[in-house]
This record gives sequence, C-alpha cells and structure tokens, in this order.
Amino acid sequence: MNIAHRTHVLPRTYLKRFKSSPGKIWRFDERRSDWREVSLKKQAGVVPDFYPDHVERWLATNIEQPAADGLQKLASAEPPQVEIAKEARLSLSYYLAVQLYRTPAALEERWGPAVSATIDKHKEKRGQNELIDRLEALLHQLDPDSEKAGFAIPLALDGKVFKQAVDRVARDVFTFTWRVGVAPESVLLVAADAPVVPRTLEDGRRFLLFALSSRKILVCVSTDTFDSASISQPTDVIEIPAGDARKYNSELVQGARRYIFSSKPEAWVRKVRAKRTT
Repeated sequence: MNIAHRTHVLPRTYLKRFKSSPGKIWRFDERRSDWREVSLKKQAGVVPDFYPDHVERWLATNIEQPAADGLQKLASAEPPQVEIAKEARLSLSYYLAVQLYRTPAALEERWGPAVSATIDKHKEKRGQNELIDRLEALLHQLDPDSEKAGFAIPLALDGKVFKQAVDRVARDVFTFTWRVGVAPESVLLVAADAPVVPRTLEDGRRFLLFALSSRKILVCVSTDTFDSASISQPTDVIEIPAGDARKYNSELVQGARRYIFSSKPEAWVRKVRAKRTT
C-alpha cells in the first residue's frame, strides 16, 4: 500500500509563529468557508505528495535553515531599527523568493505559463521532440485543483525554470528597501498559503508583503537607484496604525489561494475572501 508523503509546502517553522497553542493553528478553508484548529505537523500547509521528499529536504537545508536566524531577528525586532548582516539579508531574499514558487498557488499562476513559454522556445529551436511531448503531456494532465505532483513541472526541466525564477526574484528583493511594521495589539496579522504577496504601486514601484508573525510584517519596496552601501544600514522597525495593519491583512488574504492561518479565528477573513470572488 502506498502511503502519501505529507509535503510541507509552507515551512512548519514559519507557521509556528502563528500557532494558537502548542502544535496547533487556526486554518480558514475557503472551500468550506470555516475556521478549524488543525495540527501544525499533519495539516497546516501540508499537501500530500506535492513534490518528492528529497525536494522538501533540499529546501529545508538550503533555503529555510540559512534564513532561520535572520527571520527570528526580524520577527523579534523592536523600533527603531534592527541590524541584519549582508549574508543574512541574502539568505532572507532567497527565502522570500522561494515562497513565491514552492506552493500550489505557484503551480496555478506561474509554472503553467513558464512551461508553455519553454515549450514554444524549444519548438522554435528544435521542433517537436520527446522532451516537448513529455512537457505537453504534463501541462495537460496537471489540474491546479488536484494539488498533486505540482513540482513535476520544474523537475521535468531539471530544475532550471525554478532556479532561474528564484535567482531573479532574490536578486531584486536583495536590493529593495526593507521595513518591519509592528501591528498594534488590536490587530492580529495572518499568514496565507501564498505567504509572499507581490504588488505594484501606482508609481510603478514593486513591493512584497510577508507576515513575519501575528504582530510583525516585512514590507520590501523597490527603489529607482540602488546604493550598495544601503545594504549595510540597519532595517527600520516602525509601529504601524491599525488601519495600515488591516490593509496589509486584506492584501495577504486576497493573495491566498485557499487557506488562511491565524492564532485565532477571524470573522473578517470570510468577508474579504467573499469580495475577492465577486
């Protein structure tokens, strides 16, 4: 009998920052439109057989562990500033980039178009061949809602698409201006199954949102000119008004694919998700 492997598409160490009690976290499921307290180990951020066990181990060793100290430092930071070494900032940049590409949301929004573009490129250069047949078969068979074998797409390309995408985003994020926002006690920040939310401002600048914990959020904004000396400067830590914290929460919830995680059930999440689908 084949036993499904519990793939943690979201790092358990990350979700622990939103736990409701030891080993537990509240999870909102959009399909059921309800909150349930679930196991951090067996249910939260878990998709059966989403990618092989060795891929999850590689991500833990090469992405999660190098960023662990930096994440802890940001999550525990207090105003006015926090010192983040250049090496830690680089590890954190890769951590954020990987979160954009390792989840079921990435399969639906990013891998499909990436593979389609790769197929077209190969056809132009080499015409139809066995690799193209295999990729097209994968593309047609994969159903984003099935939540199965999601990483078959980048693995079919020997990881090249994954590496190129992550490298590009990480290099950009490394040069962004970083800021840690501290939410008031009246607002609990939430995490989503697509934890990093990319957006574009009206002036064309790009920014990323990433909830560090129930009280802290990381905001990374692109700059017109990059000053390498600024990388060595402390990261600002500021207290944000309740209105801004709620706005960030709405962005995180709207960017989710199916699940929201919190230290306690929040009634407003259902309303925000309902607006998203209308």
